[in-house]
Formats: sequence, structure tokens, C-alpha cells
Amino acid sequence: MLFRAGRSNGAERILSGRSYDQVSTNSRIAFREQLREQNMRFTFFVTTGQTILAVLLSLIALTAHGTDMNRLNDYQWRNRLILVQAASENGGEIETLRRAKADGDDRDIVWFVNTGSDVVSNQDVLSSSLESDVRALLEESRSDERVLLIGKDGGIKSRESSLNLDAIFRRIDAMPMRIREMRASD
Repeated sequence: MLFRAGRSNGAERILSGRSYDQVSTNSRIAFREQLREQNMRFTFFVTTGQTILAVLLSLIALTAHGTDMNRLNDYQWRNRLILVQAASENGGEIETLRRAKADGDDRDIVWFVNTGSDVVSNQDVLSSSLESDVRALLEESRSDERVLLIGKDGGIKSRESSLNLDAIFRRIDAMPMRIREMRASD
């Protein structure tokens, strides 16, 4: 049997010259049931396909976000970095940085504090390779250089013996890139 789309939401059956009106009611009902069944299969396929696609895209987005920042150089051109070698976990550097969240966010600052036993940051999740990069860079510095400021270009902008956020913010605000950012935000 051959069918083709036709008028009145059905199909015209081509059988030895008979028109739609001459086809039995049972044949038309059977054909409509066949169309509904195929439509349901198609709808299920499309719906299932869309769901799978949405889940895959969500996973890719989540994975991509998590894998974006696996190394320190992944922050280049996105953020300024402050790396601190804390004397102890109770040295106060972490709280000082947390209290300056708004100023840090305004300057695109991501900070890392190596407490000796852990690396603490204003980032939600730290990969082990990122923690290793932070520790290695701080270990390469002289013992009196406990605070490093890294610019968006990836260069070390200052090495300090203690955390002085006011001085760091003044240094950042004097950088040409930061000046352009401040002008653009006005």
C-alpha cells in the first residue's frame, strides 16, 4: 500500500484509481493509527535525543569550567594572582584576603595561601596540579618573599615579605591594564 500526505489531516490512498472517499472507513482508521504510532515513536526519539543532548552539554559545561583552571598559567589574561606563603594556618592572611573580597573581585584577583598543610583560595575547587604550581612558585622564592603579585600578563609584579593589601591594590591600580579597566567601567 502506498500513501501520500493529503487533505483533511489524512492521506489519499492510491489503489487502482480509487479516491480517498472510496477507501473504507476501516482502512482510514488503520492508517491514522499507523501515523499516530509513527508520530509517537518520532516524538519519543526527538524528546529522548533532546534530553541526552541537554545532559551532554551540561556535563561538558561543568567539566570545562572545572578543567579551565588546572594550572597557574590558565589564569593568564583573566585574573591577577596573589600567592601567599603563610607562617601558619592561623597567621591571619586568609581572613585578611576574605575580608577584602569586594576589592579583590573588582580587580579580578584570585588568591592562594599555602599554609604548609593545605592551599586555601577564593576559588571553589583546586586541582592537585594547581596546588603543586602554587607551592612550587612559592618555594622558588627567597624566604623573605612570602607574598607574590602576578599580573594578568603572567609576570611577577611584586615580591613582598608580608601581606599588605593596600599597597598591593595601589600597585595594581597604577598598572596600565588596570587603568584601562577602570576607564572602561565608568
